[in-house]
Amino acid sequence: MGKIILMIVGLSLLTGCTPAIDMAEAQAQTDSQHAQVAHKAPTIIKHYNGMTIKRDKLGMVTIDGKPTTNDENTATASVYSSGLDAVIIYKNGSIAVMREGRFQDWAN
Repeated sequence: MGKIILMIVGLSLLTGCTPAIDMAEAQAQTDSQHAQVAHKAPTIIKHYNGMTIKRDKLGMVTIDGKPTTNDENTATASVYSSGLDAVIIYKNGSIAVMREGRFQDWAN
């Protein structure tokens, strides 16, 4: 009989705690979503020799409005290419322009 009462008390305590746990989980999810919004990269638009290189807030990179593929990521830079053109976007915001695998110049 005593074991049954302990089980009932334990279950009532357990079910009584779930709303608090659910609220804590919901708050943690909301906090992480706010943190994700804060970490979005700023929009970058640079030009080189009539070419427009743009990285939007979501990280999508275009060269003259054409989508690019992300070829490589390192700790200091990311490489994107579209056709014969490629750009290297460094973490400090500098962008190197490549054409057919050869360095052309820095976009500004």
